[in-house]
Amino acid sequence: MLGEQDDTAPPQTGRWTAHVEPEPTCTGADVPLPQSVAFNGGTRTITWDSVSGISYNLYIKAVDGCDVLDPNKMATTGDLKFADVTSPFDVSSLNHCHTCYYWGFTAVKGQCESVMLGGGFMLYPCS
Repeated sequence: MLGEQDDTAPPQTGRWTAHVEPEPTCTGADVPLPQSVAFNGGTRTITWDSVSGISYNLYIKAVDGCDVLDPNKMATTGDLKFADVTSPFDVSSLNHCHTCYYWGFTAVKGQCESVMLGGGFMLYPCS
């Protein structure tokens, strides 16, 4: 009976197959960063110059209780992600009082994603 001293389960046999995705053959440096990224407080948009064949991801980090932007902070890939965004991107819904918003952009081509370019903004009046 299994579970008693010196008893072992019968050996398992069978054939296993696995599908392994190949590693991308590029690095983030192979994908050009978005150019001329700017925040416009009047239109409440983030704009950039798009490159044909490249898509863009925007990451947003909200920091509550913030009244001054910290130039050393930015969003990371673990923050809120907006995939395949186009310029101009409307950020008017991100207008909570005493909240700093940090953004990070990446460019994507195929399976390759660029390094991140980032900045921050606050919207006034806020709600």
